[in-house]
Parts: sequence; structure tokens; C-alpha cells
Amino acid sequence: MEITREQFKAYAEGKNMENVPERMITEPMRNGARFNIFAGLFGGFYFIYRRMYLAGILLGLASIVLALIPLIGAVGIWLMFGFSFYPLYRGRVEKIALEANYRNADVTASLRQAGGPSLIALWVAIGVVIAICVLLTFVLLYGI
Repeated sequence: MEITREQFKAYAEGKNMENVPERMITEPMRNGARFNIFAGLFGGFYFIYRRMYLAGILLGLASIVLALIPLIGAVGIWLMFGFSFYPLYRGRVEKIALEANYRNADVTASLRQAGGPSLIALWVAIGVVIAICVLLTFVLLYGI
């Protein structure tokens, strides 16, 4: 199923019809490798912010493993997040569109309902990471 520009725009804007940069509409439509600087810099948190929860969590866990490899680790993490964002984003849009099409629902409305950024999920993810860090600190310092 071919996704139109308007459908990508509906997913990127979400229910609140937020203003999104043009790259969030045009980049996922292109074939080939494209790098997302925000995904590269913020990693799994950016995936979660863009409502790609499973990918954010799994890539976040993979980054912990990659961080154990000296030198290659930091660059590998940056490249992994940056280059994986648009293909996964496009796949998410296509999956939602196919499900809506299967249910005979309006594809654009379904994409708008499911899309957009999620600040709540972002703050929850940051809170969970901070809580884990605090817990590990207590465990390591006090042997609790």
C-alpha cells in the first residue's frame, strides 16, 4: 500500500495537528538510507517521543550492549539510532494504514489518531531511566 504525503503529514502531526518540520513528512517517503539527527542524538527517547515505543525500548537496550565496546560503541550507537529511525517510522505508518484499510476505516483519520509526538511517554521514559539509575546507585553503594 502506497502512503501519500497527506497521510504521512497526518501521522506526523497527530491529533493535536502540531506543526512538524517538512523533513518528518518527506524523509520517510524516500527510499534509501537517511539519517535523523535527533534520533542519533537522543536515541531511544526520540523513538518514544515519536510513539515508536517498542523500537525505542529495544534499541535502547541494544545501545547498552554497544556501549560496552570501546570506541566503536559510541559511534555505533549514534549511527544505529540515526539510520534506523526513518525506515522504522515508515514501517509504523504503513502498518497503521494497512490495519485501517483492513477495517475499512478512514486511513488518514486513523493515522492522525495514532500519530504525533507523545510528551507524556517521553517524560515517563526519562523518569523510569532516572529511577533505575537511582536504584542501581543505592544497590551499588549500600548493597541493598
